[in-house]
Amino acid sequence: MSAPHVRPLLTLILIAGCIAQPVRAQPITLSLKRTFAANEVAGCQPTVSAIGALPRDAAEARRVFASGQELALQGDPKGAGVAFARASALDPTDDRIAYAFARALEEANDSTSALREYCRALRLSPAGRDAADVRARVAKLTPRASADALFRARERFGMGVVAFDARRNEEARRAFDDAARAIPTEADALFNRSIAELQLGDRSAARRDLTAYLARRPDAMDRALVQRSIDALGRPQHSAGAAFTSGLIPGMGQFYTRRPAQGLAVLALVGGAAYASLHTANRNVTVPYVDPNGVPAPYITLVKERPYRTAALATAAGITLAAALEAAWFAKRGPAQFIIAPGGKGAGLAVRF
Repeated sequence: MSAPHVRPLLTLILIAGCIAQPVRAQPITLSLKRTFAANEVAGCQPTVSAIGALPRDAAEARRVFASGQELALQGDPKGAGVAFARASALDPTDDRIAYAFARALEEANDSTSALREYCRALRLSPAGRDAADVRARVAKLTPRASADALFRARERFGMGVVAFDARRNEEARRAFDDAARAIPTEADALFNRSIAELQLGDRSAARRDLTAYLARRPDAMDRALVQRSIDALGRPQHSAGAAFTSGLIPGMGQFYTRRPAQGLAVLALVGGAAYASLHTANRNVTVPYVDPNGVPAPYITLVKERPYRTAALATAAGITLAAALEAAWFAKRGPAQFIIAPGGKGAGLAVRF
């Protein structure tokens, strides 16, 4: 076969090779949370961060707060409590106002509200001037049952981290499950449980827990990464066998794995190769002939042939087989790759779906 005839087929083979290259999804790296978010003070649970006050409201809050302090010095705790409540509503980010409001609520024997405000003051200023007093008052006001539940949640959370590090994934899942059940508002235990479930291959449970994690902590710093993980886990899984079988019909394996652009490209290449096999060309052929008198009399005749047929059909079969194998590989590998890191600077552990 001449070089001009071979060149188009080589081009088709090269393009087919490019299409058959694996499509690698960007890996998603999830790191185990190693510290218990609710472990700062017993009785205080993570909440959504307060939105800062406008400058005008902050100034008014300081004025109302000062008037509340004056009322408290004059022996009017009820009036002071009303003033502190208003100042707190104007500026929910001032830890001094939160502390004063909590003290007023405690003096009014409203332990539940006082505990909430003490926890808010501590979140706003965990190392502030009144932090030690706040911690002591939170410990005193926290119901015994809540303190016990927090202790158990913290204990099981730590056991889950240890089990995960030892790659005892089922044990880690159960430990994080216990921590999440002990503290219904705890979010990090749900996140870690989802990672253990990923290691166990339970995609639906992992996606469910990551969704619950964002519901419990809507302002999470890793919200974008978690949402990307949820979206990836929601994509359908495909059978490698079905992908290969479908791929024996050109392009259908890519359509099965929901990649229509690649499927159309494979179909076009196979169609081009098939069309090339039908191409005809005329060639002069010398036919030997001997006349009745025994004198050689060869003659030339025009023969129509298909010069590309064998190579083109082989190319079409090769493209089809390569595309079917690629579809099976893609289905087996899955559309998302998660790298589970133990947290900190530890080495990651890849989990493919």
